[in-house]
Amino acid sequence: MERWANTYRNRAHFLCVGCGGGELAVSMGSRSKLAHATNAFIEQQSSMPSWGQLGCNGFIVFDSGQQEILTPKTSAFMQVRGLAFQHVECILDAITVGLPLPQVCPGQFVKIRGLQKAAELNGQVAICVAAEDSTSGRCTVQVLQGGRKLTVKPVNLVIHDEDNSDAESEDDYESADEQQDSNSGGCDDNGEVTALNDIASVGVDEMDEQHELCAGALAQLQRTRTVAALKQVLQIYELHFGAEEQLLDRHLYASVKDQAQSGGFDADASSRRTHFADHARMIRNIKHQIRSMKSEPADARIAAQFVSQVLRDFEEHADRYDGSYAERMASSIANGNGVKQSVRPSACVAGS
Repeated sequence: MERWANTYRNRAHFLCVGCGGGELAVSMGSRSKLAHATNAFIEQQSSMPSWGQLGCNGFIVFDSGQQEILTPKTSAFMQVRGLAFQHVECILDAITVGLPLPQVCPGQFVKIRGLQKAAELNGQVAICVAAEDSTSGRCTVQVLQGGRKLTVKPVNLVIHDEDNSDAESEDDYESADEQQDSNSGGCDDNGEVTALNDIASVGVDEMDEQHELCAGALAQLQRTRTVAALKQVLQIYELHFGAEEQLLDRHLYASVKDQAQSGGFDADASSRRTHFADHARMIRNIKHQIRSMKSEPADARIAAQFVSQVLRDFEEHADRYDGSYAERMASSIANGNGVKQSVRPSACVAGS
């Protein structure tokens, strides 16, 4: 965010629109300090536009001079992380110098077509990881299934709706931004990883029990830093995230889980998308690390920076997403099933 803001502080003329209330809009405006941008929010959900997506699901880029929408939806930050900002940068780089908008931008999912030398890749879904090069006229894409990178002309790519991408294939994607994040912070000078912080209860027995299993597996990973421990974390994550998504769809998102197909904007549909995308992000990062160590000796230890990032990701996810649904979920279960649950989060799930 800071790098993006610094780049366009004195050049950008656009409107950032989001939901979530005035405090969020003021906070974003304060952090970005864009001199020629208007930061706004839509207060009432009933006033939301019926096109595009907002906030963490993508940016709407609006040309205030021409009074037109340049891009109704950029890449979703919670799905492609830093590539989402590169997508915006591509658009702004073009419009600030009067060039046409790029055909393909970083963060966009594409389907490969018409290749002659690598015909076996035709029909494969990939993600653009680098914008079109001005010299070669090619952009860099990473094939989701297998992770192969190649440079391709935009004419050999067609934009692919990521909502319809194969979920298993998307697990094979990890952006350079995520790899960089995995190697930063969270351990001391001796390479010791800080233990997992306590995870607040969500007031739902089933979820609290699963969070305890996650915490136990993460504590084992923190102590041993072995691939075996990381595989155990992956196994528990897949079971927990799957059960949690089913529970959320049954009690909170039953009416909005098909929102992407029906069109329009809904706050719950947005929450569902970003929450589930963060599950997928954490799982694919772990899978990527396991694959990267296939040729390592059996006693090889995982880098402390990566282990720390796994623990910090879980803490952040529990705080940002799980805490937000706690009261509604517990209330829905109690009212719908007659099961007595604590409505307000209390106690804590031990982190170690």
